[in-house]
Amino acid sequence: MKHSEVQITEGSLAKNILIFSIPLALSNLLQVLFNMSDIAVVGQFAGSLALGSVGSCATLVSLFTGLLIGMGGGINAIAARYMGAGDRENVKRTEHTALLLSLIYGIVVMSSISNDINLIAGRYDGKKTMHYCLLIFIVGPITCGIATLVWHHKLSARIGAELGRRGINYSFGASDYWLWNVVGSLIVVGPFIFFNKLFTAMNMLSENYNVNG
Repeated sequence: MKHSEVQITEGSLAKNILIFSIPLALSNLLQVLFNMSDIAVVGQFAGSLALGSVGSCATLVSLFTGLLIGMGGGINAIAARYMGAGDRENVKRTEHTALLLSLIYGIVVMSSISNDINLIAGRYDGKKTMHYCLLIFIVGPITCGIATLVWHHKLSARIGAELGRRGINYSFGASDYWLWNVVGSLIVVGPFIFFNKLFTAMNMLSENYNVNG
């Protein structure tokens, strides 16, 4: 059976770099346009506090994504070294390590979000979002992943409801989870858009909570 794969260590270097850089450039462009649309909409229809929240959360989002980008750059360098040497075994080990680090980072971030939304909204809606570690390691596997879908649905809906209760003019809810993170995964960048909206919404809530309690 004939396998089709791209040999980045063979042929024109400029062509190979261009082929691999175009998707990255397009995804970065989409991310920038999405942030610009956030600022434009909030600046047009919301107050200065909401606009300031969007601006301040951009730094926090950059902090999270910057760590991942830096980690990705280091992993890319190591993987490229082994790939150039034809050492496929160490390439696979590097990939597995990268996946493990990404998983740990994701668990830490989502655990923080589940704790924060309980702190911010708990005394008003009387609800409690399950801790993310409990979901990932116990409830999710037992339910074959169904609980994970329900958890994200309820989390997104709760965040959207709290935004509305506090009068924060930012559109986020359960529909964003299904549209961007589930259906949007078919276009690859969908989950990135969802988590950008999730982080923006949580940072706006945190900003409001720090001011108004």
